[in-house]
Order: sequence, then structure tokens, then C-alpha cells
Amino acid sequence: MANKWTAFSNLPSGLSPDTMFLLTDGTVLVHNANGKEWYRLTPDAKGDYETGTWSKAINMANTRQFFASGILRDGRVFAIGGEYSDSADVGKGTVNGEIFDPLGDGGRGAWSAIDKPSSFGFINKDADSCILADGRVLLGDVNSQRTAIWDPDTDSWTEAGLGFGTLTLSSKQGFTDEETWVLLPDGSVLTVQITGGPRTERYVPATDLWTFSGNTQTTLPLVSLNDPVTKSTVNISEIGPALLLPGGTVFWVGGTGRTGIYTLPTTPSDTGSWAAGASFPPDTSGNNYNQVNGNFQTAIDAPAVVLPNGKVLAVAGNTVREGGAGGSVQFWSRPCTVYVYDPATDVTPVALAPQPPNNGVDTWQARLLLLPNGKVLFSTQQSSLAILTVDPATADPDATWKPTIISAPNIMVGGHTYVISGTQINGLSQAVSYGDDAPAATNYPIARLTKTGGNAVHYLRTFDFSTLGVATGTDVHSTSVQVPDKVPAGQYKLEVIANGIPSDPLDMHVAARAPSSSSTAAPSVRVRSRRSSTSRAPRPSSTPRSTSSWRASSPASWDSRTAISATRHTSRRSRARRPTSRSSSAAPSSPRTPRCRRSPSASRSPTRSSSRIRRACSASAPAPRRSRSTPPSR
Repeated sequence: MANKWTAFSNLPSGLSPDTMFLLTDGTVLVHNANGKEWYRLTPDAKGDYETGTWSKAINMANTRQFFASGILRDGRVFAIGGEYSDSADVGKGTVNGEIFDPLGDGGRGAWSAIDKPSSFGFINKDADSCILADGRVLLGDVNSQRTAIWDPDTDSWTEAGLGFGTLTLSSKQGFTDEETWVLLPDGSVLTVQITGGPRTERYVPATDLWTFSGNTQTTLPLVSLNDPVTKSTVNISEIGPALLLPGGTVFWVGGTGRTGIYTLPTTPSDTGSWAAGASFPPDTSGNNYNQVNGNFQTAIDAPAVVLPNGKVLAVAGNTVREGGAGGSVQFWSRPCTVYVYDPATDVTPVALAPQPPNNGVDTWQARLLLLPNGKVLFSTQQSSLAILTVDPATADPDATWKPTIISAPNIMVGGHTYVISGTQINGLSQAVSYGDDAPAATNYPIARLTKTGGNAVHYLRTFDFSTLGVATGTDVHSTSVQVPDKVPAGQYKLEVIANGIPSDPLDMHVAARAPSSSSTAAPSVRVRSRRSSTSRAPRPSSTPRSTSSWRASSPASWDSRTAISATRHTSRRSRARRPTSRSSSAAPSSPRTPRCRRSPSASRSPTRSSSRIRRACSASAPAPRRSRSTPPSR
């Protein structure tokens, strides 16, 4: 069977999917572009998403578009800022944030406000974000080099990059605006500067410092292009996605259509090294707008994912000139051509066959999400959604990339919580990348039961991860899992899935629950997750971590005859550790180039000919923000 795209035929009325999150119970949370509505997609009884069911709209308090986001250690979803929001407390954007509890509103899920201190109002609009290995969130100021860390467990905020208070100014050299951030195996966060290139830097949690990480060997940020019509320079300042690969290198897609490969150093104090990667195919439009960069197809804001087989799906397109309000000019990439990059050969990415439906839009509108079954969702802010089934002949991962279950219960009871531990249960990468506008990494364990001798699938809710680190090698980590109430009793195969790669299955018996009694309350069962001493980077505060109050305990009704604590141990598979990297040198940055910013259009047309308006920028301005016009009315 070849690669196959399947269009969803059951989208809720009015839904134009864009940003998507894989929740830890296997459901998918989908944002309605430019709105406050979110919809939850539940796979069918066989674990298929294209024939799954949709919830009614789950509304945020505010609309928000292009924001910091991700899945937390306890399984909740955060969304902070928004370049466009009906709150409009920072220009057309917002400083506020909200958090999604998948157990809220009787299990339907609910949003609530994040208590963000006013002193951290500099984290706003489309702030950069990356969840660290210990579960804290690194965020960036779009107007400066300042960064911050939010600890969701203690709900505390700390300015980052100050060497734990030993510096008065941020150690970061480049402005964070429009950067792509990548979590590395050593717990540091790598970025390529948009301005001041070809410089790169990393945030090291252990030192609370940003450090120099070498220079790229090719131009990755697309800072500006010359407009042949107006004879003027049009500011762009965009870059593409970046992903840690199973082999331990980082693949960086440039906005220019060129790519870079970062290799981590064997000595932590070294910077690592950069090499040029294979460029994307030539632009086929005949316009030659990107001639200065080799006239390759560009990724001016675009998504990418690492497939289970280690290859990368990345979206790029021809460079197109678009007119905006007031005669402004902007350049974007269109259509959304999906390419396959093979790290094993590092040759020019090849267009996927076939291409997805409804892809004739700018690449900034596209999103990709890797699912537990190895399929990939594709959205474009239109009233459509498609799913890719990769050719099974090419879909298998390397056996050494699999998660391994080290310990798990022999028997489970519906509604109860257990602990599963193993190696590589978070995967070798964050797997999903877009950049600053739509982070949706999937580096956390998903647990799945499949009926023995059948095809019935049940996902268990995972939470309380001992780490959110990547490529953790032979270190043993754990997750709590909660069995759904309605899982029928019987024999099952248990798998832990990381980035679409399942572990070898273990036999599991699900026992029947005893009928609950209103007059007799049996003890509840709650298994705490085991913390690995290697799972957490040093913290700037000694404040104890708290257990989030939203986490549900097991129900009081259970069958006391069931040996729910029985644990099996499998042989541990050896894993070679990934090289680690931590640099300490620093270099000054070039002055930041003024830039303007795109905007959603007033219509939902795929071309958005009047969208994402770039205002003129003065070359003498210190750091102006690009603006987008008011999002489309709903």
C-alpha cells in the first residue's frame, strides 16, 4: 500500500482546524482558527481517528491566535499569550494565559485562567516557549532578549537567563521574537538567532545562562527580500521548524529553503558543530523572489514532524508576493507542499506522493500532528482536516528507538491508577515543530491496551511524568496511568507509545470492578509515580514541587480480591547514551533588524490575499513588532 491521505467527513460545523494537541489519553484537542472554541476528537473503538467522534465546542475565555503552548507533566495543556486576541491588552494581542484540564467539566474538559503576575507582562503575544525536562516552561519576550520560567506545579514565575540572579541583564544575545526552540538530550534548549545570524545559542537550566553554540554554515533565517515592484526591501524575519532526530543531530529548516544540521559535542563545555544540510527543491513559480538565497522553496513559518521511521515530513512552498492593506507588501510560502527528508542520505527533500488535499494555502496556515498510531494529522485553517497513513512498507522504526517497559502491573481495574516505568518512554525527540506560533511537542508516554485476539483499543490517561526529557537512553522513567472506567474485563496487550513508536507489548489482565455500594466505602487506590534522580535539571528555587490538585484519585469502589499491585519486571534493554552538550562561550549579537508582522485576513479564503499585513518599518527603530490586522470576524 502506498501513502494515503484521508479527508475527515465529520468535522463539526464551523470548525476550521489549526493548532492541535495530542492529549495524554489519546484524544486530540483541536483549535478553531482565530476563535476561542476547541474541539476534542476521540478515536473510534479500533483506535482510528478519521472515524472518531467530536465533542461540542469547549470554549476559552478569550480568543487567541499564535501563542505559547504545550502539554505539561500532569497532562494539562497551557496557552499563554496570543498575537491576536479579543482581550487586546497588548496592542491586538494579550498577556494572559489559560490552562486546559482534560478532566474538567465531568471529563469533557475545561479551560481556566492562569494566575500570571503582572510583572511578567513582558511574556505576551506570540511568545516563544519550550517545556524543559523537569516540566517547567521556558518563555521569551518578543521585544527583547528577556526570558522567563513558569513552574506549573508551584505556579511561580522567575526571570531566566540571569545566572540565578548573578546578572542584571539577560545572558541571551538575540531577541527571542520568531525563534524556533528545540529541547536537547542534555536538557538545554537550542535556538538559531533570527537577527545577528549566523549565531546560535542554548539555554542551560543547570547554570540559568544562555551560551554560544556555534555559527550555522548556511543562512537559515529569512530576514528580508527585495520587492521588484516597489524596489524596496520587505522585512520578513522568519524561520522554519527544527527537530532533534533519532540519530542525535538536530535538523533545522531555514525560512530561506536551506537547512542546517547541528551535532551535539562530546564534551559538555564545547559548543557543538554546524553543517549545511540539503536544501529544498527550487522554486517553480518563475518569480525568483528568493534568488538571493538560491531561489529554493521557502518555509516562512511552516510545520514539520519526525515520523516513526526517522524521516521528516516538512512543509515548504514557492515564495509568493502578497499585497496587504494600505499598499503594503509581504512575502510568504505557498502552496503547502509536503516534503520527505531522509537523514540517512541528506539529499534534497522529495515531495510526498500523494500530496494532501486542500493544501493551496500559505505554509503558515498549516499544522502537522503525529498520532500514537503513527499517522499524521494535517490542518490548514480551512473547514477541512486530513490524516496521512504512511506506506507500511516504509513505516517501521529502528528497533533500538522503541520504548521499553521495565515494570507494570499484572492486573488492572477500570478507574484505577497505576505506575508504569521504562526506558525511552518519552521518545527521542519532541517530534512536532512549528516555531513560536504553535508549539505542540509530543515527547511524553501514551499507554494503549489492545484486546488480545481482537482489535478493540483503549487508551489509558497518562500523567505525572517523571521527566519530559528526550533521548533519555537507559535511564528508567515513569508515568502514572489511569484505566478508563468502561474498559471491559479480559486479556489485553499493553504498550507504551512514544512519538508513534510502540514498545513491545506485555500481556495484561483487566479485572471486573465490584459493584459500588452507597453504604460501604472501600479504600481508594493511588500509586505515586517514581522519580528518577536523573530526570530533573537543577532548579533556581528550592521550593518543593506540589502535586497538582486536579489529578483524580482512583474511585473508592474496587475488587479487593484483585492483586492490583502485582508488578512484573522485564529485562532491561541496553541503550547507548546520546552525547550531551553544554557550552559556555558567548559572542555579541548583531543589532536587531526592524520588522513588521503578518496578520489574519478578514475572510477565510485560502489565498488570504489581504492577510497578514506588514506595516512599513523604520530602519532606525530599535525593535518594532510586526503587526497583523484584526482576525476574521466569526
